[in-house]
Amino acid sequence: MVRTSLARKSSSVCSKRTLANRSKHLSDVRVEVSGGKVASTNQAAAEIKSMKATEREHILSSAGLFPTIQPGAGLLLKADLGLTWVQLRKLRRWFRQWRLKIESERRDRITALSLQFTLKAVNLPFVFTAKGVDGGRLQEIKMAPCVAVESLLDTVISRLQDLDSVSKLVSNEMIPSNEVWIKIGGDHGGGSMKSIFQVLNVAEPNSCNNTVVWNIFMAKDSDRNLRTAMELNKGQVNALDQYVWKDKLLLVWLSGDYEYLTKMYGLSGACGKYFCLWCLVTRDLANIAPTDRPPVPHRTLGQIKKDVAEFNKHGAIMKSAKNFHNCIRKPFFNIPLSRVCLPVLHISLGIFHRIFKLLQHACHLHDIKILSSLVQNDAIDEPVLRSETFEEYVALVEQMVECENEAAVCKEKADMLSQTIEDIMLQSDDDDDDDDDDDDGGVRHPSLREIQEMGKEKENLYHLSEQKPENVTLLCDSVVQVTETVSDSEVHLTEARQITAKFQPLFTHFSVCHNLYSLNRELTTSEVELLDASIKLLLSHFREHFPCVNIFPKLHMLESHVLERVRDHKRGLGFFSEQGVEAIHHEMNKSYQRYQCMPGEDSKKLEKMINDHHIKVNPTHLKPNIIKRKKLME
Repeated sequence: MVRTSLARKSSSVCSKRTLANRSKHLSDVRVEVSGGKVASTNQAAAEIKSMKATEREHILSSAGLFPTIQPGAGLLLKADLGLTWVQLRKLRRWFRQWRLKIESERRDRITALSLQFTLKAVNLPFVFTAKGVDGGRLQEIKMAPCVAVESLLDTVISRLQDLDSVSKLVSNEMIPSNEVWIKIGGDHGGGSMKSIFQVLNVAEPNSCNNTVVWNIFMAKDSDRNLRTAMELNKGQVNALDQYVWKDKLLLVWLSGDYEYLTKMYGLSGACGKYFCLWCLVTRDLANIAPTDRPPVPHRTLGQIKKDVAEFNKHGAIMKSAKNFHNCIRKPFFNIPLSRVCLPVLHISLGIFHRIFKLLQHACHLHDIKILSSLVQNDAIDEPVLRSETFEEYVALVEQMVECENEAAVCKEKADMLSQTIEDIMLQSDDDDDDDDDDDDGGVRHPSLREIQEMGKEKENLYHLSEQKPENVTLLCDSVVQVTETVSDSEVHLTEARQITAKFQPLFTHFSVCHNLYSLNRELTTSEVELLDASIKLLLSHFREHFPCVNIFPKLHMLESHVLERVRDHKRGLGFFSEQGVEAIHHEMNKSYQRYQCMPGEDSKKLEKMINDHHIKVNPTHLKPNIIKRKKLME
């Protein structure tokens, strides 16, 4: 039994003491009716939920209660959306009008100071390339902003402590329990060179939230510029390696695209005679199958240092770099080559792009032959096509692939000469590595032109073949289907079928290889054997049908080093992918555009951007779990 007193005065006019007594009485009644204190909470929640929205809002307003946003949310909102303090102040006023409580700006500023790392923001002399009056290239030294952490070791230790405090340091079957793996990487994009680190002992090691920028500068990533920027953190990567934290050994791994890796270890690049970072294979030996050539020794860090010393001793002449295994500069770090990650993302993109470009050339040559046949049979009445100039054009197209290979070699030699000028004149090469699509020109049938223009969407085609290998068959079969619509000649149809038979196995074998070595899990014995067989079939088919095309570096890595690493780690190489540093470009470049409109020096703007980046990726902040919708492939 519960005694209930009758009210002599309404609660709207009674004293605060009476209101408190009545609240306590109603609470006791709710406990008795609900069956306990824990159940009374559920009962109270059900009562509030049963109210109308207007009534519920009126009760909260009368009580002076407003929903409170979690502590630190305002600071995280500022960092995630790239807001200034003024913009966040205006947003607070809107929240207050909507009866939402958020921490004060004073508390947010104090929290921001506790989360920020000590940074060095300076303007340094970097080398830039500009066009001269005569169309040539002029290299000039200009001051540009550079921001770096004061101590990379302290930054990594602070990151590990934050991850440990929220229990995000997880055990990994690949990483020994007494080790912590740190992946260092770098890449140029959007006008800036970013050096990052990732803690690999987490659930999602390659995510943007686990990618921390520790050095950034607004210039090209030439060797000279890299060494200028790295002076701010000289020796810090080597100090991080083999450091002991909480009885755990820190091991540093190096990741990035192949150009970045060769610069870090002082090689002349993919253009040299000894182009491979992991072994001493020559260009001529790379064209021979591993079973038909003598064993190739592996490179070592000590051998690189020894070759660089000999190279400098003999005058540091770039033409003689091949006599010293193309080692021309002192390595940046003392990380063993066994802990240098293969650039699996760029291996896949590079191989697919090269095969697809060969398909483009084959289709274009096939197109020209059909057009020439139509002209000879008077199917097309076009005087221009009957001229000697057009016949010369047809003959020149047949030499296109061979000339492209020679042009690629010449471009590599030109890059090496530019590097020589940099060493002598303290200037750097500012060339992009991306190969521009050739303007084939000429007259083509509109239907066959569609096949070649698909090369403009090579990235979409790459992802299409990655997700659905059967689309490779559709792509190659389209050559025959389009040929049937423009020509009824059996010769042309036979040639179209030969193109399909040549390229379909290449795409199919590559698709199998990519889907296996890019996995981030342990591979079974049968999967490793399948990967081995697919790599051998891919290279055998490539050498058989393209004897005049050299085995380029990424294809050599697939043949000689991917399977070797898979067997060493007993799992796919997706765990070591350079995807994190590639994905951070979008976030950083978007933030930099917001800060460009702010007043002040460029170095200070860059410093504020990096501060917000560090707050955004701090693991102690709870971020909303937003699942992005995937774009549908058409």
